[in-house]
Amino acid sequence: AKETEEIVSDPAVPVQAQPVSVRTIRETIDLTGSVTTGEDVQVGAKISGKLVAVYVKDGDSVSAGQALAVQDTSTLQPQLRQALAQVASAEASLSQVLKSSREAPVLSSAGVAQAEAQVKAAEAGLRSAQAAYAKAKAGARIEERKQAEAATESAKTNMETAQKDLERTRSLVAQGALAQARLDSALNAYQAAVSQYQQAVQALEIIRNGVRVEDLRVAEEGVQQAEASVRQAREALRNAQANKRLDSTTLDQISAARAQVSAAQAQADLIRQNIADATIRAPFAGKVSGRPAQIGSVLGPGSPLLRLIGGEGAYFEAEVPETAIAKVQPGASVTIRLNALPG
Repeated sequence: AKETEEIVSDPAVPVQAQPVSVRTIRETIDLTGSVTTGEDVQVGAKISGKLVAVYVKDGDSVSAGQALAVQDTSTLQPQLRQALAQVASAEASLSQVLKSSREAPVLSSAGVAQAEAQVKAAEAGLRSAQAAYAKAKAGARIEERKQAEAATESAKTNMETAQKDLERTRSLVAQGALAQARLDSALNAYQAAVSQYQQAVQALEIIRNGVRVEDLRVAEEGVQQAEASVRQAREALRNAQANKRLDSTTLDQISAARAQVSAAQAQADLIRQNIADATIRAPFAGKVSGRPAQIGSVLGPGSPLLRLIGGEGAYFEAEVPETAIAKVQPGASVTIRLNALPG
């Protein structure tokens, strides 16, 4: 200790003389920041649907195009089958039109018989529309009105009975003779009876007020449409009886049939695309950040499923203090050390 004290207390400092020279002194700034990436997106759904499967979790690495989750397509499958059936029907119609155009362009006796049947069907439709219009114009029958009045009276009686039962139950519950659940049941029964009575009253008012103007207008339009159908059917019959030859309208029919095929195929392709979009895939390779949406969640178009961070284009991001900003120049050397990856 004595020797140490002598060394510490010795004011002499050993130095070494050197020639004067100019050297560069490097100044460093320590910053704290984070590593981020330009590929940071919220992967979302393209269509509306409920999640039935989620294949990834927080921290999982995924590749580009990998399936992340699947939405329910149970409603899309019947739509696809219907669309494919429409495609088949449109193609059959086109085939029939093409076949007819290649055959002799003279309508056969079978065409005349078919036209006559269409006239009879159109005339039957006209009679039905006229009967419906006459019924709508005449209004409700006396029997219907009496039936509605009886239903209203019965509903009113049920409502009054339910109200008395509610009051009696409320009194017994207040006295502690019945449980609260009995009061809730009685209240529900009374509310249901009130609703039934109101519906019965509305139905009776509709019958008493007679047919509405808009209903009568609809029935009248039905008669007009049926008359137009009769005229069209009769015109078709005259054409068939005259053995009118097919002309340029055949080309129009072919074009229309082909357009129907194209429209049906486009509809089927759209549904196929929706089914494909129900499988949500990764747009690029990366890692899942955070907990994805869970099975049973309903996602709409654009609703986020998960956050995906890519591994490409990573960079360090930090804030330079205002007092040191003038000392930071482009081209300066930067050393980054990651606590999570020593060395």
